[in-house]
Amino acid sequence: MEFRKNFKINLLISAFLCVGQAFFIFMNIPMLNTLSALILIFITTLICFKCDRKVFIIYDILIFMSSFIADILATICFSVVSRNTITSVLQQQDITISRRILNCIFIFILCSISFNLIRKKQSSPVWYEVIFYTVLAVSESITTYFMVINIQSNSSGEFIILFLSGCFLLDIYIAFVFHRISVVRETEKENALLRQQAEINMSVYQDLQNRYERSMKIIHDAKKHVNALESLIKSENIEEAEHYKKSLYHEFDKLQLSFHHKSKVLTVIINNELIKAENYNIKINLIIDDIDMAFLSDIDITTIVSNVLDNAIEAVSELPEEKRNILFIIKKKMNCLVIHAENSYKNLEQSKNRFVSTKSGHLGIGLKNIESTVNKYNGMFSIDISDENFVNLITIPYKK
Repeated sequence: MEFRKNFKINLLISAFLCVGQAFFIFMNIPMLNTLSALILIFITTLICFKCDRKVFIIYDILIFMSSFIADILATICFSVVSRNTITSVLQQQDITISRRILNCIFIFILCSISFNLIRKKQSSPVWYEVIFYTVLAVSESITTYFMVINIQSNSSGEFIILFLSGCFLLDIYIAFVFHRISVVRETEKENALLRQQAEINMSVYQDLQNRYERSMKIIHDAKKHVNALESLIKSENIEEAEHYKKSLYHEFDKLQLSFHHKSKVLTVIINNELIKAENYNIKINLIIDDIDMAFLSDIDITTIVSNVLDNAIEAVSELPEEKRNILFIIKKKMNCLVIHAENSYKNLEQSKNRFVSTKSGHLGIGLKNIESTVNKYNGMFSIDISDENFVNLITIPYKK
């Protein structure tokens, strides 16, 4: 986890909180001691580290369970070695320091085992997994507490060791399962993005194929076109020859890319989107500076630009033809790449603070993918909605 600013001061505050928690121990109320210890772990983590709340809850519960189990294991170890009851061990003041040292060793061992098993890749559990895990940890703690109370006066605790070992392995296994599930979620999201990328590539391929077929048709009929022009000129039908020449130029223009940029992938994407817009009689007003975009990967440029323009085209296609206008801007300002898109809209659906597609069969991952891609470059993505316009604003700092 990333440290917060003024970490040394935060660590000092945490130390004072630990001293404060010691006063609860002197009250000698076991359940209060346990609850205050759990709260202390949560508070000190929030003070010292920046972390996702759901992730930090699961990790802190693991720390709490490790410390809870370690405390009992340390006591039981002395009980087993000395062949005395747990109560007798707790009453022996001369071994208190040794028991606490063993307790700390167990905490570090259990935490190291736990974290090494589940932190191979960043996980992002959902809220119901966190609730389930919290309930499981609390239930295990309560069950263990009552077991210890009931048998500490007449047993050296071999059964408790087995029970706690089972609980610890169960906690680790469930945390690992949650982690693997979150990895699967990330993989599914990446697969959805790849499917979207494949659809875009197929669209570009079809456009290139159409251009190739038109060029071959014109080349095949080139002699006929030249002969037709010569015949019109010889017959002094200049007006009709001029009209024929313009129609040929129009066909040639269709073969050329109408937009060019130093970024080849942006050139392909924009021209592909212009063809889509033309099919819906949509006018896209492009204000794009020929700036360096090499710090963005091709797939990330595709994710951002294609999704923004696809959403805009989808929105304005439902409007009357005179309102089918899109403004799309890419500029460099204050050492940042700024992308601005603005369009009118008719229908807008929102689910869980996210805007979703109104088309059936649509992936519905566009804005989410834009947001995650922009975040990868420490950028900002915002949406501004008025009564008439839907505005996307993306700001990505250039890498030094």
